[in-house]
Amino acid sequence: MKIYLDTNVFFDQWHLENPNFRYLFHFINNEWHELLVSELVVKEVQNKRDTELQSEIRRIEKGHNRAIQLNGKPFFSEILKFQCEDYDLKDKINNKALNVSYLDYSSIPHEEVVTRAMHQVRPFTAKEKGYRDTLIWLSLLDYLKENKITGTVAFVTSNVSDFFVKNDKDYLLHSDLLEDIKAKDIQCEIVPYVSLPSFVKENIDSDKHAIDHELVQDFFEEYVGDESEWFLGQVAYDGSSSPYFKELVLDEFCCNVESISFDVMEGTEDPCIEGTKLLADNDVYVRYSFNLRIVFVKIEISKAQYYAEKTKLNSLFTNIEIEKENVILETPIRPYFDVSFIYNIADQSLRDFEVDDVRVYR
Repeated sequence: MKIYLDTNVFFDQWHLENPNFRYLFHFINNEWHELLVSELVVKEVQNKRDTELQSEIRRIEKGHNRAIQLNGKPFFSEILKFQCEDYDLKDKINNKALNVSYLDYSSIPHEEVVTRAMHQVRPFTAKEKGYRDTLIWLSLLDYLKENKITGTVAFVTSNVSDFFVKNDKDYLLHSDLLEDIKAKDIQCEIVPYVSLPSFVKENIDSDKHAIDHELVQDFFEEYVGDESEWFLGQVAYDGSSSPYFKELVLDEFCCNVESISFDVMEGTEDPCIEGTKLLADNDVYVRYSFNLRIVFVKIEISKAQYYAEKTKLNSLFTNIEIEKENVILETPIRPYFDVSFIYNIADQSLRDFEVDDVRVYR
């Protein structure tokens, strides 16, 4: 799916951090959808943000001067100094979305725009209002046609009156826009949404996309690697009484164990977030799978047991050391884990690691 965002979607959400933007970017990154933004939208948003910021600064300065008049003398800090951060919408989007395209509008023929204005073809309306919206719309259609886009394109804008018509409770593209789609032989389906929340509600599973998989992958991988080593250490401590002993060692193993140890030579491989569920207090339940690439299991048994089962044990273990009292058996294994744990979005903490299943392939 491709998701096109109009200028008004960004208003008052300049830093793209509210829950709807968060779910949008998770949805895009987790399933490799594509965000479409017009270069004109970028300019409009940046201009609107800068204008509002300067307006607020002037308001504060005016209030400060008035307060000095009322006070009768200057405050400790008579001159206000504002340190305004540089604002770059593209940087903010690129830092959050892995797959984004910016649509050029400079090649739209001026004659076509003028003709549409004269005949009030949407998004032009009375008094030739709709110049920038027309450039945005036509640049989107050009992009879809030139790139032979198929499938679904979500068109998200709160500018309902210029782009849409209402049909009962639904919003549909205006007939002028439908004619444009037909004339340009656009092959995809353009689906209108009147707000980002409405798009999120209809398309994004809040449990499935509670987190950005790409963003947390390294973090999770390190955590489950450490926890799985601790788990193996616990199995070694419990010995043959552990419910995971035979799975991690060998089903055919039937000797009494003097000691057992695991040596993890290489870390996690093929990590995958299998599922998530949003809980209370910013907690997310995570189902996760991975394997440990190379693990050596070392078992110590008595000489008597070794010689009693020598033929079988020699076929099961790759390295056998006969010592004075006991025999040490060693073989590589590759354990595959299905685990679960809790991730807190707010403080990025991880807890409650649990092994749901473990399987060994040799």
